[in-house]
Amino acid sequence: MKVLVTGATGGVGRSVLDGLLQKRVALRALSRHPEKLRVPAEVEIAIGDLNEPETLKDAFDGINAVFLYAQGNNLLALMENMKRAGVEYVVFLSTIDATNEHDYAQHNRQRHLAVENAIAAAGFHYTFLRPGAFATNALRFWRKSIVEENIVRIPYPEAQQAPIDEQDIAAVAVNAFLSRSLDAQAIVLTGPQSLTQRQQVQCISNVVGRPIRMETISKEQACTWLATIIPPGYVNLLVSQWRDEVGVTAPVTDAVERVTGRPATAYADWVKRNTEAFRKS
Repeated sequence: MKVLVTGATGGVGRSVLDGLLQKRVALRALSRHPEKLRVPAEVEIAIGDLNEPETLKDAFDGINAVFLYAQGNNLLALMENMKRAGVEYVVFLSTIDATNEHDYAQHNRQRHLAVENAIAAAGFHYTFLRPGAFATNALRFWRKSIVEENIVRIPYPEAQQAPIDEQDIAAVAVNAFLSRSLDAQAIVLTGPQSLTQRQQVQCISNVVGRPIRMETISKEQACTWLATIIPPGYVNLLVSQWRDEVGVTAPVTDAVERVTGRPATAYADWVKRNTEAFRKS
């Protein structure tokens, strides 16, 4: 088996690559920015953009299976490229929002369902991974203010999520490739515990060993701040989702443990692994 890993410079994609390397699977990594990719010599590198099928002429040649991170652009051409090359199996990194019917989630829901449906319609064997909130959101949204000011500003501190470690998502993907026991499944993946954002920040504070203040900001302030970090189509989704999560225990699944044989990583353990990212240099 030879696997193409897309999004190989991202947290999940890189963890999938590392996990498959440990199992001595033949690999090719696809990236738009190969200069950012540091991989062992045995990993082939393909340069291309999933949104521009003409750049993928050779990327799928000799590939049996693909770890796919894509969102709804030029899907027909992408599926045709994979089919033509002989790809048989696709593990797609989707989202828990594929199950979310709220109006604010439709942008994200429909983009990911479009990919899921295209994969199934093209006749591939597949596994769809639908993770909830990533633990790495703490780095994306809070790291800068924690490092510079020892503060986190959020609109809904009592919003609850069950943050999942990106390495747990990757471990499920690796198992899917190696065992093929997850064929035709769409699996919701979460961390092991529902935590408020206040509890998440307190956990970071406990691990790094210094107080971190929380400041509650308005929805409008949150939208302005988030617009500097994430694409516009996701700003309202995220803020509205946080609002709806206030006082509501987040769904927790046992999928990580069921697939990998070990419990999902506790949030505190993820923070410990990433402690240096929250420390002042």
